[in-house]
Amino acid sequence: RDPVAYHESDLDLLEFASGPVAVLIERLRAESALRDSEANFRSFIRESAEGIVFTDPNDILLTVNREFQRLFGYSADELVGRHNNVIVPEELRAESDSLVVQAGEEKMLKIDSVRRKKDGTLIDVSIMGVPIRRDDKPIGTYWVYRDLSEQRRAESLQSVLHEITKAATSRGDLNDVMTIVHQQISTLFDASNFFVCLYDEGLEQYYFPYFVDEQEEIDPNQR
Repeated sequence: RDPVAYHESDLDLLEFASGPVAVLIERLRAESALRDSEANFRSFIRESAEGIVFTDPNDILLTVNREFQRLFGYSADELVGRHNNVIVPEELRAESDSLVVQAGEEKMLKIDSVRRKKDGTLIDVSIMGVPIRRDDKPIGTYWVYRDLSEQRRAESLQSVLHEITKAATSRGDLNDVMTIVHQQISTLFDASNFFVCLYDEGLEQYYFPYFVDEQEEIDPNQR
């Protein structure tokens, strides 16, 4: 008997087995691709430059990435299993609850709001909610948090510079201009004690055309 020849019954058996084997191979390939895809997605979430969490339908934190922990000052152990309102100021709880309800209705969300760090500091954030379904059932929501602090500071600085420029080109006297400058700078940081010092090269003297101090007073014409 030729060792490489197949009988009709052998061919029938091979043909019968080839279908299920092919299906099995395709399923294994699909599962492998899915595992790779899920691993890549988890890596993306973990290393993202934006704070990302995944919550269940009751808004309980299931996963938190590194940036979220850094942004709000909590460790993963302090967050997983807790309600996502741990970062929500009391006065914004109703807003947060409304977002969860909308996510449950499978609505993609985007809102600018304020959230609270572990140390109590309030920060401006952009929040995006992405509802997730599996087997046609809602299983939770990905929440993406972007820190808007730098953007807000830049906007405030731009506004202050605009107001100072407008005051400087007005016809008001120097004291009026300095008062506006003081008021605008106070919107950026504490300027309770503030003065403007000028130097007269001819007289080699300093003088203070504008001076505000919580405890002292000074004659603006003093040199």
